[in-house]
Amino acid sequence: MPIVTDELELDFPEFDRTFRKFARLRGNSLDEEFETQARGVLKRAIEITPPFNQQDRKSTAAKKRGERKILRDLERVFAPVDLKGSRQITHVFGHRLETPIEVPTQEKPVDIPQTHKKYRNFGKRNLGARTRRAKEYVSERKLMAYYRQKKRDVGYLGGGWAMGARRLNVRGYPAWMRRHAGKARGSIEVDLKPPERRIRIRNRVDYGTAIAGLGKRIAYAVEYQRKAMERQIPYLIRKAAREARFAD
Repeated sequence: MPIVTDELELDFPEFDRTFRKFARLRGNSLDEEFETQARGVLKRAIEITPPFNQQDRKSTAAKKRGERKILRDLERVFAPVDLKGSRQITHVFGHRLETPIEVPTQEKPVDIPQTHKKYRNFGKRNLGARTRRAKEYVSERKLMAYYRQKKRDVGYLGGGWAMGARRLNVRGYPAWMRRHAGKARGSIEVDLKPPERRIRIRNRVDYGTAIAGLGKRIAYAVEYQRKAMERQIPYLIRKAAREARFAD
């Protein structure tokens, strides 16, 4: 059963053998069981696509994890300050003024989106190196406005699964991933003609294979689903044996 990303195709003959035995024991057609197992693989792949991880599959926690990561990235690059309209000068050349002077505060122009993008390099981040340099002082108000905007990007990588999730009717696909459908690139092809039954799912988000290692995650999802079938096979064999005895 090939599962495809834009750069990597994986073929799993062992999964195919397990799937055929499992379908026979359940009394399902190969086509019906094929879609069922593909749905399971995709659901598992979604549940380990960042900001999900293999330890925690809770949707709300994953979304918050993604939002915190964005905030940490910004804190490595920027130092937010409360820029008031003016400041007081109380000393000049070491001498205290009898009457403080009010002068307007001028903000150093910093393009927050461009500066942030500069220190992110799809798959190889420069944010760590940035911590060893002076941070950019920016208006706290402007930085938080940018952060609120970037929070809406959480789940973009998972949005690449949207077409597959819709076609296979995957339940539990998070709304914060689904909202990127149509913007995050992805596709699904279904061909159930024997003998080359194939469901090909692509997540074409540009940085997916570089940052998230989607190929390895999908391989894990396929193996997870194969083992889930294997665990059920002994139970199905015993069930079939009991039914056969009753039929006699």
